[in-house]
Amino acid sequence: PIWHGGSAVDNQALFDFNGRPLPSLYVFKYVNTGAVAPLKIDEIKDIYIRAIVGEPVELPDTVTATYNDGSQRSVSVKWDQDELDQALRIGIGTHVIQGIVEGGETVKAYLDITPKNYVVNPSFEDQDRTMWTIIYRNGTSPHTDYLEKAADAKSGNYSLHFYSSEAVDFQVEQTITGLEPGYYDLSMFLQGGDASDAEIYLYAKTGGKEYRAAATVNGWLNWSHPEIHDIYIGDGTVTIGVSIKANGGAWGTLDDFQLYRTK
Repeated sequence: PIWHGGSAVDNQALFDFNGRPLPSLYVFKYVNTGAVAPLKIDEIKDIYIRAIVGEPVELPDTVTATYNDGSQRSVSVKWDQDELDQALRIGIGTHVIQGIVEGGETVKAYLDITPKNYVVNPSFEDQDRTMWTIIYRNGTSPHTDYLEKAADAKSGNYSLHFYSSEAVDFQVEQTITGLEPGYYDLSMFLQGGDASDAEIYLYAKTGGKEYRAAATVNGWLNWSHPEIHDIYIGDGTVTIGVSIKANGGAWGTLDDFQLYRTK
C-alpha cells in the first residue's frame, strides 16, 4: 500500500514512466540470438600465501582472472614492492600486499609470516607418520586413525581422529632433537564431543620437567587451542604430545601442532 498501486521495482520494468520501451525489452531477442558484450574481467580472487620468518618470499607473477563470459585466464600482476619489503621487515603476522593486473584491475595478496615450526609433519599431511608415536593405555584397543577429511581438519586434508564405543585412553607424541637452547612455545588444535569426565591436556617433556596445558572438546569444529609458553629446552631435545582420556562414545580430531622458539 505504501506504493499506492505502483511497484517497488519500477526500475526493473520493461517500459519507463512515460510508456517508452526500455533496453530490458531486448531480453526477448537475446533469448533467440544471444548477446555479445565486450570481454572484460569480472573477478580476480585474492591470494593467500604462508611463509616462514627469515626466508625469502616470492609472490606469483600471474593470478587467475574470471571474465564475463565465464572463462578463466592467467593475467600478469605487478605487486607493490614497498609493501612487500615492509612486510618482510616487520616479520611475524599477516600482511596485505596490493597488486595491479593488466587493465588496471586490483588484487590483494594476504601474506602470513609465521615462526619456524620444529614439529615434523605437524598436520599429518605427509604419508610418512613414523615420527608420531600413539600409545593406547590400560588395555584399550587401537581407536585412532589418520582421517582424510578436510571438513574435520583444522588445515589441509588430514587430522588424527579418535573414537571408541568403549573407553578412550591414549596419547600421541613426537620427540624432537637438535634444537637450539632457549625458550619455546607449543600449541595445537583439538575439536570433538560427547566426552564426559574427560582429562585432556597438551604436554611437553624436556630436561626432566613436564609442562602441561588443559584442553576440552565442545562440539564439532569448535576448535580448542591449548598453548604452553616458555618451555625451556636446554639439551636440544623435547617430547611433545597430547593425552586424552574419556568415556566411551567420545570422539574428535587433533591437528596443527606447532613448536617455535621465542627467545
